[in-house]
Amino acid sequence: MAAALHIAVSGVPSGMIDYRVVETGPDWLTGGPWGPEGGLAAVALMFVAIFYLYGRYLRRMEWRA
Repeated sequence: MAAALHIAVSGVPSGMIDYRVVETGPDWLTGGPWGPEGGLAAVALMFVAIFYLYGRYLRRMEWRA
C-alpha cells in the first residue's frame, strides 16, 4: 500500500512523493493516522476473506471424504 498509493502504513508516513491519496471519512472507518489497515472497512474485508477461505476449505474436505 505504501509503495503503490503513497499512504501511511501502521502510522508511518511514506517519503516525499509527487502525489498521495487523501482519505476522507471518519477515522473509525478509514483508520485515521494509522492508515487503512486500522479502519473498520479493512477489518470487515478481512473477515469476509477469512470466511470465504474457510468455506472453500470445508468444501474441499467434503469432496475428499
